[in-house]
Amino acid sequence: MPLKEPFGEFIRVYSKLKITGKFGNILFNRGIMKIILEKFYYFEAPFKAQISKYKTTVSPQLIVLLNFEGIQGFGSAPVHHAKGYDIYQFYHKTIQQYLENLDFKTFKEYREKVSIDLLYPESAVAYAFDQALWDLEGKTENHNVAYLLESDHKKEVRITEQLFIADLDSNIKLLQKMIERGTSRIKIKTGKSIKEDIHYLQQLRKYCGEKIEFQIDANSAYTLSEAISNEKVFKDLGVVMWEDPLKSDDFNQYAELRENTSIPVMLDRSIMTDKDLRIAIEKNAIDILNFKHSRIGGLTNALKLKNICEENKVRISVGCAEDLGASTSTIMIFSSIVKDLFATEGVGSYRLNFDITNHEFLIIKGKLQLPS
Repeated sequence: MPLKEPFGEFIRVYSKLKITGKFGNILFNRGIMKIILEKFYYFEAPFKAQISKYKTTVSPQLIVLLNFEGIQGFGSAPVHHAKGYDIYQFYHKTIQQYLENLDFKTFKEYREKVSIDLLYPESAVAYAFDQALWDLEGKTENHNVAYLLESDHKKEVRITEQLFIADLDSNIKLLQKMIERGTSRIKIKTGKSIKEDIHYLQQLRKYCGEKIEFQIDANSAYTLSEAISNEKVFKDLGVVMWEDPLKSDDFNQYAELRENTSIPVMLDRSIMTDKDLRIAIEKNAIDILNFKHSRIGGLTNALKLKNICEENKVRISVGCAEDLGASTSTIMIFSSIVKDLFATEGVGSYRLNFDITNHEFLIIKGKLQLPS
């Protein structure tokens, strides 16, 4: 999936974007495989949204371009929590020296090392490098990455599109477009207060009738007692899942919530590693895991978590955090190999109104078409 040309003129092609970091031409790996980090971009895409009680105006993004024997591998990632200056410092103080001292013989060895070592302090760095390495392997093998993972994979997946908190008229217009695309489930980013959230859902339900299922991402807004006492109201509004509903990340509280309610609980921010997931399962705190690749560090780590979920009957939802280009492809590829998929959430380019590749991600009759 080539970047829109010319790659080096990115700032001029997208004049509304501000690139605050641009580095490159580092040879890494002293062993058999010689891989060059040609480009490392950080930029901020305009993105106006309200998430819980907070407003955002930009979506920070990374792009990584690797080169192996003349073959280019691309990776992109929405930045999870670091600031631009933090990324700059991380690059100059850590990444350069780290890459120059790697010594591996296979793409798999590279990915497994990088996806762990670069996970902190910013998981998007691990995500972008992981994608670029998968892309390189797919191109050298002349196969779609989905085929590398599993030859019998889905060609389309059911989409769950997202609505952010906004004025009702604006969101009704967005909701109408989603309905026209055949979308039958909407994830609504709530989290102002439980009273305001219920009122907002009631207004949306009046508009769309009973034909749309609601998921809510409460962004850790409710107390345990609030969630338990209002569960019936949410169920009556057609809420089929709530994500991170509790103010506390305490797995014991989530276990108590599950004991006293029937709406499935999806965890997101509290799970970054396989250790976190195993603890949540042991505590009976989880029904569904949100596989947000920008949080967990990419496809390599996601495959490990997927195996744990399948062994313990935890369902899988594939999240989207304004992913663009290659990272949207990663979401689709991973979705295509999950057997019991709860949801695939959104397309970053639909929310940001632009993309960094020429590929158009299509939603047809409520299903997202897997790119080749």
